[in-house]
Amino acid sequence: MQADGEPAWMVAWRNRDHQLCQPMKLARLRFGVEDRWMWQRLVILAPLAMLLGGCSYSYDVIAVVREGKIVFIVDPKSPNSPSCLRRIEVSAESERDSVWLESVDYDDDCANEFPVPYGVSFKGRHQQEWPPIKASSLRRGVIYEVSTTTGATGYGGGRFIINSDGRVENLELSDGPEQSAEARAGNSR
Repeated sequence: MQADGEPAWMVAWRNRDHQLCQPMKLARLRFGVEDRWMWQRLVILAPLAMLLGGCSYSYDVIAVVREGKIVFIVDPKSPNSPSCLRRIEVSAESERDSVWLESVDYDDDCANEFPVPYGVSFKGRHQQEWPPIKASSLRRGVIYEVSTTTGATGYGGGRFIINSDGRVENLELSDGPEQSAEARAGNSR
């Protein structure tokens, strides 16, 4: 506390322009434990800031075949259940080229949700910075990566391959190409 009963941090704030011009005076300024108002708020606001900073979530996306078409769903083992699908991108892992991309603005009233068939056009206003890429034919023996965004802070991902017999196999995100069953058998192209 200052002699007039005003906390030291308040004096520093009020005189900040003057103090910043004289760094030695600012360095000598002391914040004491008696400034309870500041410490109480610090104790409350610090944990709150940490909680709010961790609002994003992740989930796994897997490819399944339904009625002869590839459909992307949230892995039932995933701890999170996303809603409001905003963006999906499928790319060939070895080429890093997108084979399908859809991305819509956040004001679409949850018009797009899982499951999502490969190549479907999203409902809503497309984002100009991410123009849609019309779905290309998927090739056998190529590992594909799928990434999604749900809401504003949900992120999903997965990998899959279409084996030579047409069967879709989901791969772990950390697996390399040699980890697929077909590759282990030596049948991949």
